[in-house]
Amino acid sequence: MVMGKANLYTYRAEGLSLDTAAASLARALGTADGGAKQGVALTALLYSPQQCMFAVYSGEVWQGPNGPLDVAGVFEARVFSHSAELRWLKDPVDETGHCCVIVSERELGTLDHGQGWQASTQEVMRGPELRYLLWGEGTGKYASQGWSRLGTARVGVLHVPLAGVAEGARAALVAQEYLGEREHGNVVVIDERLVKLETYGGAA
Repeated sequence: MVMGKANLYTYRAEGLSLDTAAASLARALGTADGGAKQGVALTALLYSPQQCMFAVYSGEVWQGPNGPLDVAGVFEARVFSHSAELRWLKDPVDETGHCCVIVSERELGTLDHGQGWQASTQEVMRGPELRYLLWGEGTGKYASQGWSRLGTARVGVLHVPLAGVAEGARAALVAQEYLGEREHGNVVVIDERLVKLETYGGAA
């Protein structure tokens, strides 16, 4: 993404389930792109007490490398596409306290405002794209179409929704950083948005 000025839109809501929040984002992006009513496919990084895992949200279904996933145990999620990211945090005590934030450079006017989404915007500067290497290297094995298997002796196997990660290659999360000027002219990091997964390098 080209560095320069941008408007950063932030949408906040409380009390929405992960399913409801993800469906809202998928539909809003799908409408903006002239796509299907149920919206676009999204990549997700999900945290549960048992594991951290990737998923794809498509057609209002969470998909893993071996089929549909049950996300009932997920307590935190980052769900993203190239143009927006949803951050969701579960309130373990009160379902009305679940916190949802969507960050995008696009104005998502078709979000269901009946769900309580509150919008704000600020002018920012795009910083550099950042890359976070995932644990493990490509094994050359693929659990299913569109998925690759990473492996390392220390952490075992990690399935990622990224096709064609070759044996010995790495995979990375790409994030867009946003900068802003504070009092006295100091420039600070305002926010960061996950954008995509990509293959990173080849065999070591």
